[in-house]
Amino acid sequence: MAMGGSAWTGSGDRRVPAGGVFAMVNALAELPSMLSEAGRTALIRQLRPGIATMARQDPRPRLCLLNLVQTCLEHEGGLVEMLEALYFIEGDSVPMRRVLAQAHALFGASSEPLAQLGRGGGE
Repeated sequence: MAMGGSAWTGSGDRRVPAGGVFAMVNALAELPSMLSEAGRTALIRQLRPGIATMARQDPRPRLCLLNLVQTCLEHEGGLVEMLEALYFIEGDSVPMRRVLAQAHALFGASSEPLAQLGRGGGE
């Protein structure tokens, strides 16, 4: 995989640069709730079955989160669904704001579902 950001992940219209996915995973790994396997499992259980059953879990946080982000990208609205669940768990914390900033960088600030998160739409 190229380190210069030329690799892509996801499918169809949801293809995003791998570097953006890695930045999102790094931000997710800073969330207190994502530090434990129990926290990651709790998040996954909040997602629709098509995502929850397909996301490969791993005891290593970054691998689990990478698998989860990639699975969410393969499902229409999956990443927003994950972010909504995380916002409920984390609230308006500084680490959560970093995650939302990464999501906006990945999809653009004009993404309507993302625009609602952190502004009262995710509560």
